[in-house]
Amino acid sequence: MDPEGMQTVDSGRADLDFYRDISPDDEMCRRSVEGYYRFGLAALDCIDLALEAAGAPAPRTILDLPSGHGRVLRMLHAAFPEARITACDLDRSAVDWCARHLGAVPVYSEVHPTTLSFEDRFDLIWCGSLMTHIDAPRWHEFLDLFTRSLSPDGVLIFTTAGRLIADEVRSGRRRFPVVDLTRLVDSFDRLGFGYEDYRDEEEYGSSLSSPSWVCSRLEDHPELELVLYTERGWNRRQDAVACAQTSGRTGPSGSPGINLET
Repeated sequence: MDPEGMQTVDSGRADLDFYRDISPDDEMCRRSVEGYYRFGLAALDCIDLALEAAGAPAPRTILDLPSGHGRVLRMLHAAFPEARITACDLDRSAVDWCARHLGAVPVYSEVHPTTLSFEDRFDLIWCGSLMTHIDAPRWHEFLDLFTRSLSPDGVLIFTTAGRLIADEVRSGRRRFPVVDLTRLVDSFDRLGFGYEDYRDEEEYGSSLSSPSWVCSRLEDHPELELVLYTERGWNRRQDAVACAQTSGRTGPSGSPGINLET
Protein backbone atom coordinates (compact mmCIF):
# COMPACT_ATOMS: atom_id res chain seq x y z
CA MET A 1 0.00 0.00 0.00
CA ASP A 2 1.26 3.48 -0.73
CA PRO A 3 1.05 6.37 1.82
CA GLU A 4 -2.49 7.18 0.68
CA GLY A 5 -3.63 3.62 1.34
CA MET A 6 -3.97 2.80 -2.35
CA GLN A 7 -2.67 -0.32 -4.04
CA THR A 8 0.04 0.14 -6.63
CA VAL A 9 -0.86 -0.35 -10.28
CA ASP A 10 1.33 -1.76 -13.04
CA SER A 11 0.26 0.55 -15.85
CA GLY A 12 0.62 -0.29 -19.51
CA ARG A 13 1.84 3.29 -19.92
CA ALA A 14 4.49 3.19 -17.19
CA ASP A 15 7.15 4.57 -19.58
CA LEU A 16 5.02 7.53 -20.71
CA ASP A 17 6.94 10.82 -20.78
CA PHE A 18 4.44 13.18 -19.16
CA TYR A 19 4.57 16.67 -17.63
CA ARG A 20 5.59 16.24 -14.00
CA ASP A 21 5.18 19.69 -12.44
CA ILE A 22 2.23 19.76 -10.03
CA SER A 23 0.36 22.89 -9.04
CA PRO A 24 0.84 23.81 -5.37
CA ASP A 25 -2.95 24.30 -5.29
CA ASP A 26 -3.69 20.75 -6.45
CA GLU A 27 -5.68 19.12 -3.64
CA MET A 28 -5.45 15.73 -5.36
CA CYS A 29 -1.75 15.59 -4.45
CA ARG A 30 -1.91 15.67 -0.66
CA ARG A 31 0.69 13.02 0.21
CA SER A 32 2.34 10.83 -2.39
CA VAL A 33 3.48 12.33 -5.68
CA GLU A 34 3.95 8.85 -7.13
CA GLY A 35 0.45 7.91 -5.98
CA TYR A 36 -0.85 11.01 -7.77
CA TYR A 37 0.89 9.96 -10.98
CA ARG A 38 -0.40 6.40 -10.61
CA PHE A 39 -4.01 7.61 -10.57
CA GLY A 40 -3.38 9.47 -13.83
CA LEU A 41 -1.71 6.48 -15.46
CA ALA A 42 -4.48 4.18 -14.23
CA ALA A 43 -7.04 6.48 -15.87
CA LEU A 44 -5.13 6.14 -19.12
CA ASP A 45 -5.32 2.35 -18.79
CA CYS A 46 -9.13 2.67 -18.45
CA ILE A 47 -9.20 4.87 -21.54
CA ASP A 48 -7.06 2.51 -23.62
CA LEU A 49 -9.30 -0.42 -22.66
CA ALA A 50 -12.49 1.52 -23.46
CA LEU A 51 -11.23 2.67 -26.86
CA GLU A 52 -10.31 -0.92 -27.71
CA ALA A 53 -13.69 -2.21 -26.53
CA ALA A 54 -15.49 0.37 -28.65
CA GLY A 55 -13.27 -0.23 -31.67
CA ALA A 56 -12.43 3.48 -31.66
CA PRO A 57 -9.27 5.05 -33.10
CA ALA A 58 -6.98 7.43 -31.22
CA PRO A 59 -9.07 10.50 -30.32
CA ARG A 60 -8.52 13.82 -32.03
CA THR A 61 -10.64 15.82 -29.60
CA ILE A 62 -10.79 15.11 -25.86
CA LEU A 63 -12.73 16.53 -22.91
CA ASP A 64 -11.48 16.09 -19.34
CA LEU A 65 -14.30 17.05 -16.94
CA PRO A 66 -13.58 17.66 -14.13
CA SER A 67 -9.99 18.34 -15.11
CA GLY A 68 -8.74 19.68 -11.79
CA HIS A 69 -5.09 20.66 -12.15
CA GLY A 70 -4.41 17.98 -14.73
CA ARG A 71 -3.91 14.74 -12.81
CA VAL A 72 -5.29 12.85 -15.81
CA LEU A 73 -5.03 15.56 -18.44
CA ARG A 74 -1.21 15.51 -18.29
CA MET A 75 -1.36 11.82 -19.23
CA LEU A 76 -3.80 12.48 -22.07
CA HIS A 77 -1.53 15.28 -23.31
CA ALA A 78 1.43 12.87 -23.44
CA ALA A 79 -0.44 9.85 -24.81
CA PHE A 80 -2.34 11.73 -27.55
CA PRO A 81 -0.02 14.62 -28.50
CA GLU A 82 -1.94 15.44 -31.67
CA ALA A 83 -5.29 15.74 -29.93
CA ARG A 84 -7.02 18.99 -29.01
CA ILE A 85 -7.82 18.66 -25.30
CA THR A 86 -10.38 20.71 -23.39
CA ALA A 87 -10.04 21.22 -19.63
CA CYS A 88 -13.34 21.90 -17.84
CA ASP A 89 -13.86 22.40 -14.10
CA LEU A 90 -15.71 24.57 -11.60
CA ASP A 91 -12.29 25.61 -10.26
CA ARG A 92 -11.35 28.34 -12.72
CA SER A 93 -7.77 28.60 -11.49
CA ALA A 94 -7.34 24.86 -12.14
CA VAL A 95 -8.65 25.24 -15.70
CA ASP A 96 -6.30 28.18 -16.26
CA TRP A 97 -3.38 26.09 -14.95
CA CYS A 98 -4.15 23.31 -17.43
CA ALA A 99 -4.35 25.82 -20.27
CA ARG A 100 -1.09 27.49 -19.29
CA HIS A 101 0.99 24.37 -18.61
CA LEU A 102 -0.60 21.68 -20.76
CA GLY A 103 -1.94 23.65 -23.71
CA ALA A 104 -5.56 22.74 -22.96
CA VAL A 105 -8.56 24.64 -24.26
CA PRO A 106 -10.06 26.26 -21.13
CA VAL A 107 -13.79 26.01 -20.39
CA TYR A 108 -15.31 26.88 -17.02
CA SER A 109 -17.92 24.41 -15.83
CA GLU A 110 -21.23 25.00 -14.06
CA VAL A 111 -22.90 23.33 -11.07
CA HIS A 112 -25.88 22.52 -13.30
CA PRO A 113 -24.55 22.02 -16.84
CA THR A 114 -27.85 22.39 -18.68
CA THR A 115 -26.58 25.43 -20.61
CA LEU A 116 -22.93 24.39 -20.81
CA SER A 117 -21.62 23.91 -24.34
CA PHE A 118 -18.30 23.40 -26.07
CA GLU A 119 -16.72 24.53 -29.31
CA ASP A 120 -15.77 20.93 -30.14
CA ARG A 121 -17.58 17.63 -30.18
CA PHE A 122 -15.39 15.04 -28.57
CA ASP A 123 -14.04 11.69 -29.69
CA LEU A 124 -13.24 10.97 -26.03
CA ILE A 125 -14.72 12.25 -22.79
CA TRP A 126 -13.04 11.31 -19.51
CA CYS A 127 -15.12 12.00 -16.40
CA GLY A 128 -13.16 10.78 -13.39
CA SER A 129 -14.57 11.13 -9.89
CA LEU A 130 -17.50 13.43 -10.63
CA MET A 131 -20.46 11.05 -10.47
CA THR A 132 -19.02 9.95 -7.12
CA HIS A 133 -19.94 13.38 -5.70
CA ILE A 134 -23.36 14.27 -7.12
CA ASP A 135 -26.98 13.30 -6.50
CA ALA A 136 -29.15 11.40 -8.97
CA PRO A 137 -30.81 14.40 -10.73
CA ARG A 138 -27.41 15.80 -11.68
CA TRP A 139 -26.40 12.43 -13.11
CA HIS A 140 -29.11 12.99 -15.69
CA GLU A 141 -27.86 16.53 -16.39
CA PHE A 142 -24.27 15.39 -16.97
CA LEU A 143 -25.21 12.35 -19.03
CA ASP A 144 -27.27 14.72 -21.21
CA LEU A 145 -24.25 17.01 -21.53
CA PHE A 146 -21.96 14.15 -22.48
CA THR A 147 -24.44 12.76 -25.00
CA ARG A 148 -24.78 16.05 -26.83
CA SER A 149 -21.03 16.72 -26.65
CA LEU A 150 -19.75 13.42 -28.08
CA SER A 151 -18.81 13.08 -31.72
CA PRO A 152 -20.91 10.55 -33.70
CA ASP A 153 -18.66 7.64 -32.68
CA GLY A 154 -17.22 9.18 -29.53
CA VAL A 155 -16.44 7.29 -26.34
CA LEU A 156 -17.38 8.35 -22.80
CA ILE A 157 -15.68 6.94 -19.70
CA PHE A 158 -16.95 7.88 -16.24
CA THR A 159 -16.17 6.45 -12.82
CA THR A 160 -18.38 5.61 -9.85
CA ALA A 161 -18.08 4.57 -6.21
CA GLY A 162 -19.47 1.07 -6.25
CA ARG A 163 -19.73 -2.02 -4.10
CA LEU A 164 -16.12 -2.01 -2.91
CA ILE A 165 -16.34 1.48 -1.45
CA ALA A 166 -19.83 0.81 -0.06
CA ASP A 167 -18.41 -2.20 1.79
CA GLU A 168 -15.60 -0.07 3.21
CA VAL A 169 -18.04 2.57 4.45
CA ARG A 170 -20.37 -0.06 5.89
CA SER A 171 -17.52 -1.70 7.83
CA GLY A 172 -16.13 1.61 9.11
CA ARG A 173 -12.88 1.33 7.16
CA ARG A 174 -13.76 4.46 5.17
CA ARG A 175 -15.54 7.57 6.37
CA PHE A 176 -16.84 10.51 4.36
CA PRO A 177 -17.56 13.91 5.98
CA VAL A 178 -21.21 13.79 4.98
CA VAL A 179 -24.38 14.79 6.80
CA ASP A 180 -25.47 11.21 7.56
CA LEU A 181 -23.10 8.34 6.77
CA THR A 182 -25.55 5.66 7.95
CA ARG A 183 -28.28 7.01 5.69
CA LEU A 184 -25.84 7.01 2.76
CA VAL A 185 -25.19 3.27 3.11
CA ASP A 186 -28.80 2.40 3.95
CA SER A 187 -30.00 4.08 0.77
CA PHE A 188 -27.39 2.23 -1.27
CA ASP A 189 -28.45 -1.09 0.28
CA ARG A 190 -32.15 -0.45 -0.40
CA LEU A 191 -32.04 1.31 -3.76
CA GLY A 192 -28.63 0.65 -5.26
CA PHE A 193 -27.82 4.36 -4.91
CA GLY A 194 -27.11 6.65 -2.00
CA TYR A 195 -26.11 10.29 -1.76
CA GLU A 196 -25.37 12.70 1.07
CA ASP A 197 -24.11 16.30 1.00
CA TYR A 198 -20.84 17.07 2.68
CA ARG A 199 -21.52 18.73 6.02
CA ASP A 200 -20.18 22.11 4.88
CA GLU A 201 -21.47 22.09 1.28
CA GLU A 202 -24.69 21.86 -0.70
CA GLU A 203 -25.17 19.89 -3.93
CA TYR A 204 -21.77 18.26 -3.48
CA GLY A 205 -20.94 15.25 -1.36
CA SER A 206 -20.52 11.49 -1.67
CA SER A 207 -22.55 9.03 -3.70
CA LEU A 208 -22.54 5.24 -3.86
CA SER A 209 -23.97 3.50 -6.92
CA SER A 210 -24.43 -0.17 -7.79
CA PRO A 211 -23.86 -1.54 -11.30
CA SER A 212 -27.57 -2.22 -11.76
CA TRP A 213 -28.50 1.35 -10.76
CA VAL A 214 -25.90 2.83 -13.12
CA CYS A 215 -27.15 0.68 -16.00
CA SER A 216 -30.70 1.81 -15.30
CA ARG A 217 -29.58 5.44 -15.68
CA LEU A 218 -27.99 4.61 -19.01
CA GLU A 219 -31.28 3.17 -20.23
CA ASP A 220 -32.62 6.74 -20.09
CA HIS A 221 -29.91 7.72 -22.59
CA PRO A 222 -30.30 5.32 -25.55
CA GLU A 223 -27.70 7.26 -27.54
CA LEU A 224 -25.08 5.86 -25.16
CA GLU A 225 -24.23 2.22 -25.84
CA LEU A 226 -22.60 0.46 -22.88
CA VAL A 227 -19.39 -1.19 -24.09
CA LEU A 228 -17.52 -1.91 -20.85
CA TYR A 229 -18.24 -1.92 -17.12
CA THR A 230 -15.33 -2.86 -14.86
CA GLU A 231 -15.78 -2.85 -11.10
CA ARG A 232 -12.70 -1.40 -9.40
CA GLY A 233 -11.47 -0.49 -12.86
CA TRP A 234 -9.79 2.78 -11.91
CA ASN A 235 -6.75 2.13 -9.77
CA ARG A 236 -8.59 -0.84 -8.20
CA ARG A 237 -10.87 1.62 -6.42
CA GLN A 238 -13.63 3.22 -8.45
CA ASP A 239 -15.73 1.41 -11.04
CA ALA A 240 -15.11 2.40 -14.65
CA VAL A 241 -18.00 2.67 -17.13
CA ALA A 242 -17.46 3.12 -20.86
CA CYS A 243 -20.12 4.06 -23.41
CA ALA A 244 -20.02 4.74 -27.13
CA GLN A 245 -22.15 7.31 -28.90
CA THR A 246 -24.58 5.51 -31.21
CA SER A 247 -26.28 8.45 -32.96
CA GLY A 248 -23.92 8.31 -35.93
CA ARG A 249 -24.13 4.54 -36.42
CA THR A 250 -26.28 2.55 -38.81
CA GLY A 251 -26.11 -0.78 -37.00
CA PRO A 252 -24.76 -2.67 -33.99
CA SER A 253 -21.26 -1.76 -32.94
CA GLY A 254 -20.09 -5.32 -32.47
CA SER A 255 -18.46 -4.30 -29.22
CA PRO A 256 -17.89 -6.84 -26.45
CA GLY A 257 -20.35 -7.33 -23.63
CA ILE A 258 -20.34 -5.99 -20.08
CA ASN A 259 -17.45 -6.97 -17.86
CA LEU A 260 -18.62 -7.04 -14.24
CA GLU A 261 -15.19 -7.97 -12.97
CA THR A 262 -14.91 -8.17 -9.19
